[in-house]
Amino acid sequence: MLQRIYSPHHGHDIVIGGRRPSLVRPKLKFRDYLIGGAVGLPTPPPSITYSGKAAQALSQMYLNNKYGCCVVAALCHGRGVTSANSGLTEAIFSDDDITKMYEEMSGGTFNPADPNSDQGCDEQTALGVAETTGYTDGVKEAGHMSIDATNWTEVCLALYLFEVLISGQGLPAPWIAPFPSPGAIWDVAGPSVPTNGHAVVYVGYNADKTLDTGTWGMRIKETAAALAMYASPANGGELYVVLNPDLVDRASQKAPNGIDWSCLVADLTVIQSAAATVPASVPSVPPITPSAPPSIPPSVPPQASS
Repeated sequence: MLQRIYSPHHGHDIVIGGRRPSLVRPKLKFRDYLIGGAVGLPTPPPSITYSGKAAQALSQMYLNNKYGCCVVAALCHGRGVTSANSGLTEAIFSDDDITKMYEEMSGGTFNPADPNSDQGCDEQTALGVAETTGYTDGVKEAGHMSIDATNWTEVCLALYLFEVLISGQGLPAPWIAPFPSPGAIWDVAGPSVPTNGHAVVYVGYNADKTLDTGTWGMRIKETAAALAMYASPANGGELYVVLNPDLVDRASQKAPNGIDWSCLVADLTVIQSAAATVPASVPSVPPITPSAPPSIPPSVPPQASS
């Protein structure tokens, strides 16, 4: 169920709400790839943000004032950040791009010619499309991993290594009444409201245990306590790192020995191969070939789990 809420900062309505996934797909878990309790991993800096080169991308509304396409918007905000930090042109998508991707990432339920078909989309379906069909500029994600929202150390490490996290949360009522403006702080504020479903992107963290959060074309902060509560599966939330081959390569250079990169790449490749066969018409994702990290200790390959 979608709802429109007026935002004084924007001067127009914002659409929130969405759908829960119709099925639970297997997920790779970030913690399963830590070697020996993360021995050999660098200590993340006290604070970091990857937003500096992606101000234009993060300022985009991406039609979330018209449609319930917050998941698509969050993924595209993330693409802007990771592309800009890779030294490539900052990825910016047009309204036509967003509409087309929303049709695909909604699982085919959204039709721009039918207002009643605008029912939002869920992260798992959208991520699957980002990894098979890809974005309108031809880029495909290599896969994704779930992050434990209740473990602040894991959250910081994942952000330090992979630059962007995506969450889906049922926003508590006080977060949207009154509607937030830039610089607002989202802290624990009562129960999660499933009908207030929303996806945001995190592009950094701060020493005061808040996250640099992008949503609705503006930047706010979410506390570690709020993330632990609202982005955890116990409250219907989700938290992911979305991977592409270039990002895996950059992360492996930051932490060559504390993560089993060879197993991660192998598992992502298996998932890509499986996804490419259902349906058969979807082209396969190009193989991941990150630079080989030095002297990774042997380990038993982790299994994908739900």
